[in-house]
Parts: sequence; structure tokens; C-alpha cells
Amino acid sequence: MIVDSRHEWVPPFVVQLVGEYVVEIVIAIRDNLDRLDPAIYRSFLVQNPAFYALTKQRIISYWDCYHRGEQRSAYAGFQVLDAFDHLI
Repeated sequence: MIVDSRHEWVPPFVVQLVGEYVVEIVIAIRDNLDRLDPAIYRSFLVQNPAFYALTKQRIISYWDCYHRGEQRSAYAGFQVLDAFDHLI
């Protein structure tokens, strides 16, 4: 699985997927957060704040459009954001 990769080119793809509307992909990433290399993701997120901000906006938008009946804290996208926010 790509989340096991320790290559610096992987986080942009994984972070972008968290901002997609296919919730099953976001759930798969959430369920494998413990397999991500924290140092590599921290570095990427710190060096790319605009990209991370856009990803956050997409998560909020998709939750608002398709999952608003679900508590924010229960939505996989917000759970991944919390994990990423704790890295930085």
C-alpha cells in the first residue's frame, strides 16, 4: 500500500486523496494513519501550507455537500486532518 512508502514524493498524493469526495479512499487512509512516516508528512505539510489549506477546504466542502448529517468528528476527512494537524 502506498501509505507504507517512505519516499518524499508520496505525501503530496496521499494528502490530495484525503481531499477527494470518495469517502472510502479517505477511510482507507484514516485506517492506516499509523503506517505513515510522521517526519516525511510533517515536512511536506509545513513546506506546502497553501496545498494543505486547499485540502482542508475540500474536506469541509465535501462534508457539507454529502455528509452534513454526520457529526464532523465522525467524518473520516476531519479525523485525518486532526492527525495531520497534530504533526505540525
